[in-house]
Amino acid sequence: KLQEDNKGRISIEKLDVTKNEEIDNVAKSLKDKPIDILLLNAGIIHSPGKGSRKLGTLERDDFLDVYNVNVVGPMLLGQALYDTVKASKRKQIIGITSGLSSISDCGSNYAVPYRCSKVALNMAFQSFKYKSEADKDGVHAMAVAPGWVQTDMGGSNASSTVEDSVKAMLDNVIDKYKDEDKVSGGFYNYTGKVYGW
Repeated sequence: KLQEDNKGRISIEKLDVTKNEEIDNVAKSLKDKPIDILLLNAGIIHSPGKGSRKLGTLERDDFLDVYNVNVVGPMLLGQALYDTVKASKRKQIIGITSGLSSISDCGSNYAVPYRCSKVALNMAFQSFKYKSEADKDGVHAMAVAPGWVQTDMGGSNASSTVEDSVKAMLDNVIDKYKDEDKVSGGFYNYTGKVYGW
């Protein structure tokens, strides 16, 4: 329906961010289509079939599965589509992160691989900032936490609907990217607050 209502503005591409071939195919398909806002939103909280992991129950695959989806996939996709963002008018890359990635605000032993993966994503996003600055590309990259949202991951008890979270992120962060306090490489929550690293 979304694609149908926005003919010429939206195209839907098949993509599993853990598969290099699918990232390459999306990059080829979008090669000549400037992307104003590239929103990298891949995320899992734990390995398929396992519950959220904490210290005392961790296994190697918990980290590898979550990192592959939450860090490696978005960074490789962002790298593959960087030139299409650079060719656009807006030139913006957004990484969907989490408040759980704030080291200064870590209050539990919950979802350790997920927390670590989002910290890694925040750090990796600095690469977009520094590449753009070095090459004078004008690309602006930010990590944005959507809050606790009613999704498959957040559950039905979460405090925000998807619509409210998206609207807040757009109004308070994404559309304010030219404001002095919304720096490239920054880490913000959906209200526009700067998160502590």
